[in-house]
Amino acid sequence: MTCITLPVGALETNCYLVADENGQTAVIDPGAESERILRTATAHSMSIQTILLTHGHYDHIAAVNEIRRQTGAKLMIHQLDAEMLSDSGKNLATLFASAIPPVADADRLLIDGDIIAVGDLTFEVLHTPGHSKGSVCYLCKEGREEALFCGDTLFYLSCGRTDCYGGDDRIIVASLSRLAGLPYDGTAYCGHGPATTLAFERANNPYMMMR
Repeated sequence: MTCITLPVGALETNCYLVADENGQTAVIDPGAESERILRTATAHSMSIQTILLTHGHYDHIAAVNEIRRQTGAKLMIHQLDAEMLSDSGKNLATLFASAIPPVADADRLLIDGDIIAVGDLTFEVLHTPGHSKGSVCYLCKEGREEALFCGDTLFYLSCGRTDCYGGDDRIIVASLSRLAGLPYDGTAYCGHGPATTLAFERANNPYMMMR
């Protein structure tokens, strides 16, 4: 498994390019700078097959249209956040930025427990609402390698805000409790800021310890 992190846009949203050993690639949360994302993929012989969104906020979706146009990649988002793709109020673009072009309907609407195959990679969908109604984490596996992509559910020693459309502070605590209970201790790639490990957050993150 190869994972490249690209902080993109004004909010430095972490976009991830995740590829198997043959270069079959999922791009997670392409929030801006589509040409930079595409150049990076080309430079590393990555073939983008799938766009996975952890949730529908504008800073995680603004480069979707162009990447989709240039690669034909299939777009996937949890069914509860699908409404945000074309609504600049709900995806916060009109609140925090100028409106972004609406994103066309996703190719697949996800639910908890779905498994997405991208080459030899599999991504298990973990519905972790609280930051938004349809926030998810993706547990990625290739052979014995694993990685957790958390979106804005979990940050280093923190968690995502809950005061915008679809947010709920009580629900995000339950989602963090779910993550704390996973039989996984390894790397957690966050939607903003540095990567961490689930073992470290389980022991030190005050929001995760509220369970």
